[in-house]
Amino acid sequence: MSGFDRNAFRFAFATSLLLLLTSPVWAESSDAEGLVQILKKLERRIEELDQQIKDVRSTAITVQSGEIAIRADGTRPLTDNSRCNPGADNLRGIKNGRVDFPKHFAEQPQVVLAIHEFDIQVGAPNDTHRLAARVQSKDETGFNFQFYTWCNTVVHSGRAVWVAHGRASQ
Repeated sequence: MSGFDRNAFRFAFATSLLLLLTSPVWAESSDAEGLVQILKKLERRIEELDQQIKDVRSTAITVQSGEIAIRADGTRPLTDNSRCNPGADNLRGIKNGRVDFPKHFAEQPQVVLAIHEFDIQVGAPNDTHRLAARVQSKDETGFNFQFYTWCNTVVHSGRAVWVAHGRASQ
């Protein structure tokens, strides 16, 4: 319920009530007890509406997004072939990092990370070049990521975009 102004609502309601009570119909009524009962009902209804507003806000979903860029220093690529172990999993991490969300979520959000740019050195014609990005862990305040590649890939730079969505923090 973005854009809802509780004070403006209360002012409008009070103004409407004042107009109603000063109308000729109320001026002719001498039943003060009935007026008190109506005011109590209106007060309860305002409390109910206030709780409904709080309930809606507590389930509101928020979306945040951003970009991660990795770059070589100009003299050497981001990858280090000396760390390659072909007998193992053939993976070699390139860059680990953390993104802190501009606004915290109420609980752990869903995070999507997607590569949208990379600069990979071309070698022999049969070389296979691979670059991936993944979310390693996440919490209400941010997430940890890793760009990684296989042993025969030389990466000079890369970019990824991220989108996080979840329950908004109060």
